[in-house]
Amino acid sequence: MVPMQFKEASDVRWHDTPWMWLSMLVFWSLFAVFAYYAIRGWPTAAQSDPRAAAILEERYARGEISAEEYGERRETIEASRTPRRER
Repeated sequence: MVPMQFKEASDVRWHDTPWMWLSMLVFWSLFAVFAYYAIRGWPTAAQSDPRAAAILEERYARGEISAEEYGERRETIEASRTPRRER
């Protein structure tokens, strides 16, 4: 009997190796992540922090920013928001 490490490469089947199972796990995991983001969309800064408008209003109320700057940033926040799909 010949030990496994000395067998010819043609005798080792790809599906019998741990690398096959690991590569398939990685492939399907990446596929699932990309499919999720393709359907749901990539998160933007406004989506990742829903309190952006509240923080902006607080800064304006404390006098940290001017009315012009408040208006510009408010428009930016509103423009960057995309409607989220309901499940």
